[in-house]
Amino acid sequence: MSSVRISFQVNNEEYLLPVSLEVSLADFLRDQLGLDESSTGCDTRQCGACVVLVEGQPVRSCSLPAIEIAGKAVLTAEGLSRDEIGSRLLQRYRSGEETAGRCTPCGRCAPGLLLAALSCIQRAASPPPTETVRAFLRGHPCRCFLQDEIAAAAAATAQEVFA
Repeated sequence: MSSVRISFQVNNEEYLLPVSLEVSLADFLRDQLGLDESSTGCDTRQCGACVVLVEGQPVRSCSLPAIEIAGKAVLTAEGLSRDEIGSRLLQRYRSGEETAGRCTPCGRCAPGLLLAALSCIQRAASPPPTETVRAFLRGHPCRCFLQDEIAAAAAATAQEVFA
């Protein structure tokens, strides 16, 4: 396998590493950096479990060649707690306020949903309402309806951030 040495940033840490031209970002993050909270569910860009933020944009890391992060900043689920807004969102989600009385989610898609919700907040000029966040998360199928809880947590977090 051919590889190229690239510089990039993951969760605010700088790297200069060889990256195989054939490896996906999801595999690279897991196998080379040990970051495995964002899981791969389908490897076909359908489920959104593998979402990470590249330059603030949600991308499905299972289908993005790792070489494409050269010179870019990546935020993974492991980095949420180190991001000012991400840590608030994570705290609100974990508090369970939005999940009271509902089934316990499996959590498989939570990292991708949380990162996408963070991107929605960061792109907004004013606090996005729950419906706007929910629409932003529509491309992330979830059998335990976690989108609703994360959308509510994101809208509440946005209210705090924009206050």
